Amino acid sequence: MMKVTIIWMAVAAVFMLPTMMVLAFIFRNSRTADLYYNGLANRVEQERLGQMLKQKGVDTAHYVRGSSSVEVFKAIQNCRNCSEKAHCGEHLQQESANLGAPDFCPNQNAINAQAPVSPDEPKPEATPPA
Repeated sequence: MMKVTIIWMAVAAVFMLPTMMVLAFIFRNSRTADLYYNGLANRVEQERLGQMLKQKGVDTAHYVRGSSSVEVFKAIQNCRNCSEKAHCGEHLQQESANLGAPDFCPNQNAINAQAPVSPDEPKPEATPPA
């Protein structure tokens, strides 16, 4: 009887090991994705893009997870290379700034396409970076 129990335990261990390895891989990648998206959200918040999103009521974490990485990096670059930074600063000081991005903003379409989201709402599922 003891031999049978030991054999069954060995068989169970052999079959459980691949399952445990797969689960470890999934959980590791989910933590990695969270670190990636949190870092990207921090980069967005450092730009005027983050200020415009915040004034519109959009949580940057939702924006980053709901957009492709390429779109987010392009928006960051557009913001950094913008020739209207002085105009943008003035716009952000106005109370009407929460209506959306101004006409001169290179990210106008991306910002205006975002719907206001509370930071308390569940974030979209993390997908691997593109």
